[in-house]
Amino acid sequence: MMNGISAAIGLIAALGGFSGSANASTAPVSKAEAQKVAIERVVKEEMSARGIPGLQITIVRHDKIVFAGAYGMANIAAATPVTDRTVFSFNSISKAFAGVAAMQLVEAGKLDLDAPIAVYLKDLPVLWRGITVRQVMTHISGLPEIVDDNMRLLDGAEPDAAWAQVQELPVLFPAGTKFDYTQTNYVVMGKIIENVTGGTFSDYV
Repeated sequence: MMNGISAAIGLIAALGGFSGSANASTAPVSKAEAQKVAIERVVKEEMSARGIPGLQITIVRHDKIVFAGAYGMANIAAATPVTDRTVFSFNSISKAFAGVAAMQLVEAGKLDLDAPIAVYLKDLPVLWRGITVRQVMTHISGLPEIVDDNMRLLDGAEPDAAWAQVQELPVLFPAGTKFDYTQTNYVVMGKIIENVTGGTFSDYV
């Protein structure tokens, strides 16, 4: 959906000089109203094209919210509409936050992207120790998957038990030779961020 939303953001700039005009049959249209109509058109077209039942959108420009909206259904069966208070699952958006957190630590001189993860995490399997932070962040580490096909932690285990289990699995390939998107990579990043900052990942973020 990002291409469509990018188009909507572009419309904000394109409509910057839109002033609206009145004639005998139409009322003046404000710039804000024109922007809202243009953005909502793109959002609804994207929702229809991609089969998205409901979403929230916020566009921030120059540190100010220039547009916010809620569309569609949060629960189709119950006909529950999405509102600005609807809670959505965070899912892999957390990886973007982990990436920003990691780069803040790099800028602060507390994290080296090309250092082995063993510098920041102890008691790792031998084949994990030489994998770099950069390889973990870019999903070329070869680390095995900590979740199953249903996105549940291995064997439905608690996080600590799943972490212990995944370390017993073989690596998928030598680090740096392939790309494979696994949740384990950012479990590792979360643990590194915690060890470097001395607090919990959630508190740091």
